[in-house]
Amino acid sequence: AGFAPVDPRRGATRSASAHLDAASMAYRDAAESGAALLVEAALASLAQAAARPADAVESGRRALRGLLVRGQHQSLAAVLGNLVAELVRAECFDEAGHLVASVRAAIAGAEGLVAARVRRAELELELARTPDRRDVAEALLACADQLDGVGAGREALDARCAAASCLRRAGALEQAAAVLAKHGGGDVVD
Repeated sequence: AGFAPVDPRRGATRSASAHLDAASMAYRDAAESGAALLVEAALASLAQAAARPADAVESGRRALRGLLVRGQHQSLAAVLGNLVAELVRAECFDEAGHLVASVRAAIAGAEGLVAARVRRAELELELARTPDRRDVAEALLACADQLDGVGAGREALDARCAAASCLRRAGALEQAAAVLAKHGGGDVVD
């Protein structure tokens, strides 16, 4: 069955989310579990963008479980980052920590983008728990360099902004300002 095109001027996110919901159901009904997992991952991202945290967490959990079982590390690392962000917003630190540990164990020995994304999720969780630790900020900056090195420039910039925020909270305003100035940020306000 075909879907009507998404009108970007009216509720595009809601419309796209409904299309993805339908596609996910169709894949599940057809027992196409691999494709359904990717649809779940897309649903989680869409729900996050649409500010639907409960849907983002639900779809993210389903996608993460399936990707763990199938060993699809590349997709797993991306889903983990989004799911951890939503769980942190909901102050579900224990669940987020458990998921990070599970994924960390599953990707043991992985390098490159997968390892960098999982490390970033781990650090962002630590940052949420203790937002003023310089050692976490320094680790985030190192992770940002690793992300840059594998071509994930936007993710690296996000990590640097989080590190600068952490440095600001720790009272290291000059270091925070230097990070932002070097990487296209703005002024540090105290």
